[in-house]
Amino acid sequence: MLTDKKVFSLYRAGFALALCGAAPTAFAQTGVNSASAMWAVVGVLVVLLALQAWYWSRQRNKTVVRVIEQVEAILTRANRGAAPISAGDLSAPILQRLNGVLSRLANPSHQGADAKLDLLTENKLLAYKKNRLEAVLGAHPDAIVVLDSTGVATYANIKVSSQLGLEPQKIINHKLHEWCPTPEILALLNHYQENLAQVLRVEQRQFTPTHAPDRTVQMSAHPLFAGSESDKLIGTLVVFRDVTTEVLARRARSDFVAHVSHELKSPLNILAMYSESLMDENGVDESTRIEAVNVIHDEVERLSTLINNLLSITKIEMGSISLERTRVKLVEFLDDTFNAVSRAGHDSSLTLSLQLPKELSAVYIDKDLMRVAVSNLLTNAIKYNRPGGSVTLSAEETDDQFIVRVKDTGIGIAPNDLAKVFDKFYRADSDEVRERGGHGLGLALSKQIVDLHHGTLTATSILGQGTEFTLTLVKNATLMKQTVGK
Repeated sequence: MLTDKKVFSLYRAGFALALCGAAPTAFAQTGVNSASAMWAVVGVLVVLLALQAWYWSRQRNKTVVRVIEQVEAILTRANRGAAPISAGDLSAPILQRLNGVLSRLANPSHQGADAKLDLLTENKLLAYKKNRLEAVLGAHPDAIVVLDSTGVATYANIKVSSQLGLEPQKIINHKLHEWCPTPEILALLNHYQENLAQVLRVEQRQFTPTHAPDRTVQMSAHPLFAGSESDKLIGTLVVFRDVTTEVLARRARSDFVAHVSHELKSPLNILAMYSESLMDENGVDESTRIEAVNVIHDEVERLSTLINNLLSITKIEMGSISLERTRVKLVEFLDDTFNAVSRAGHDSSLTLSLQLPKELSAVYIDKDLMRVAVSNLLTNAIKYNRPGGSVTLSAEETDDQFIVRVKDTGIGIAPNDLAKVFDKFYRADSDEVRERGGHGLGLALSKQIVDLHHGTLTATSILGQGTEFTLTLVKNATLMKQTVGK
C-alpha cells in the first residue's frame, strides 16, 4: 500500500528524471522515435501532476479535519489547551488568521467562566449584606415590618410576637388586611402608601393590641425611597413600639400636678383665710387668735413636708444624696417618731399604740431620712383609717435583723393596687382614697429611703380590714459601721 510519503518520493524522482532528459534518452535507446518519446514524457508529467494534486488535496483535508477537531474541543471545553495549527500545515497569512479565529473562539469560554465567578461572588456579598441587615433589624427593641410598594410584607422581626401577638411567618408575604392589628392602622397604612404627598412626613398612631389590652403600642410609618431617586417610593418601614410606660408616666405626671396643685392650694386658702381674720380691724378674741396661729403653723408644716418630700425624692433619684449614718438607739428613735406624729393631730376617735420591747440593739442609720420613712408610714396609716380604728407601731429584733411594723384597721388596699402602692405618684382609683388628701409620694419616698439602707419594705392588706407595712433592716448591713461609714 502506497503511503503519502512514498507517493511524494516517487513523484519527486519521476519529475526530476523527466526534466533531466533521462526519459527521452531511454526511449531513443529502445528504438522509439523522438516524437513518441516526447509524448511519453508528457504522459509521465501528467501522471506526476495528478499525483501532486491528489497529495495536496489529501493534506488540505487533513488540515481541515484538524481545524474541526480544534473547534469542537474549544466548544465542548474538552481541550482548552489544544495546540494551534503549525506552520507546516498552512501558509503564514492563512495560518495567522486561522489561529486568530481559534483564539477568539477559546477566549469567550474563559470570559464566561470569569463572569460566572464574579456573579457568584456578588451574590454571596449581597446575601451577606442582607443577613447583616436582618440581624440589625432583629436586634432592634421595637417590632419592625417592611412593606413593598404593593403593601405586601417582605420582612418582620421577631419582636412582632410580643408587640402584635403575631408570628413573623403570618406577616411575611401577606397583604396588610391579612394581618394588620386594627382597622384604623390598616386605613392609615393604605392611605399612606397610596398618596405620595402624605409620605413626606412620618405618621404615628397609638392603639391597644387585642392580645394585651393593658398595653399601649405606637405605630409609626416611614417611607422608603429608591436610593438617589427621591420621588420613587419602593416601600414603607412600619415600627411598632410599646409606649405603655411612657403613657403611664405622662398620666402619672398629670395626676401628680393635679394632686400637688390641690395640696398647695388647700393650705394656701386656709392660710389666707386665717391671716385675714387676724388682720381684722375689730380684732379677735384670744381663743380665735390661738386657733388661727395653730392652724397656720400646721398648714405651713404640711407645705414644708410636701416640698421636702419632693426634694428628697429628686435627690435620691439623681444620686446626689448620701447617707449620714450615726449610732441610733432604736427604741428611743421609734418612740420620738411616734410621739411627733401623734402631736401633729389626728382623729380623736383613733387609737394609737406603741408596742416596743424594753431593749433593742443600736443601729447605724441616717436618723433624719429614716425618721421621714417611718413618719410617712404612720401618717399614711392615720390618713386611710376609719373612725374608731387603731394604728400600732411595733418592733422586734432577731439574730440577724430588725423588724418594724406599722399596722392599721383602715380601708385596706385592693390586690391590684397593692403591687403598685410604692410607685411614685400612684394612688388607688377609689372614692375612699380620693376623699383623702395625698400626692402619692409618701410611700414611694419611704421605700427609696429603706432601699438606701439596704433594707426591705413590704405591704400586706385586706380590703376593708386594714394594712400592715413591714420594714426590715439586716444587722450585717447596719451594724458594721467601718464598712458603710457614717
